[in-house]
This record gives sequence, C-alpha cells and structure tokens, in this order.
Amino acid sequence: MLGNYARDFSRVECFSGGAVIQRTFVANSCRVRTVDMCAHPQNENLNCSEGQLSALQPATKITRHGLAHFATVCSTWIFMSRASTKRPVDNPWGTSHRNQ
Repeated sequence: MLGNYARDFSRVECFSGGAVIQRTFVANSCRVRTVDMCAHPQNENLNCSEGQLSALQPATKITRHGLAHFATVCSTWIFMSRASTKRPVDNPWGTSHRNQ
C-alpha cells in the first residue's frame, strides 16, 4: 500500500467478453476486475474517454506481480480480414449485417 492508496486487484482483464479468464482467476482466489463494453456500453467502451478511464482506474490498482490481460481478437482488427468483418478504417464496429 502506498500511503492511502490500496493496490487491490491481482488481475485486470480488458475485453473480457464471457469472463472465462476472470472465472478461472477467481476460482484460484485472485481478486479480478473486468472491463468490457458488454457490461456497460459507454462506461466500459475503450473507444471513448469514459471507457479508457474505466480501464485505467483498475489498471493503476494492480498488485505487485499482478497481471493485466487484454483479450483482443487480433484477426478481427487486421486489414486482411476487413472483407469478412466489414470493419473499414472509419467504422471499427463494422456493419450490423456482417454475418449475412
């Protein structure tokens, strides 16, 4: 503890989705904080300032030898998959009918 500042998360998981990694760590007695826009579309959306602050706050509270895990799916963001994901540079979410 640094002064009045507690470092109380041993793990922070961004882009947690179904929180499989979180459940595994909790089962092993770790204190985990997840950040994912599925939990809150604006406050945990890393594409906006509220979401970035929501991720930064628990990240600054990771214990010594803790872990920050970013579970991004790389194949959905690279330029070679744009035809299948329908995610152009100006629209990172893609189209709503991309599975059609």
